[in-house]
Amino acid sequence: MFPFRSWTIPAKYTSIKKLANKGYIAEYDRKFGILDFSGKERLPFVYQQIKNEDGLLYCKKENLW
Repeated sequence: MFPFRSWTIPAKYTSIKKLANKGYIAEYDRKFGILDFSGKERLPFVYQQIKNEDGLLYCKKENLW
């Protein structure tokens, strides 16, 4: 049997994308932030976009990366 994590994601998020073993990039009210596996906000929802490239997170705010 394989262990897994399970939690209910509130319907308020527009989109959610998994980040390897680090949590999730989520969109709420046209802003992006990071949630951990328990659903707790780890990076506030203030970014226009968040990219995960080669294990690094790039956050866009006020049109700057």
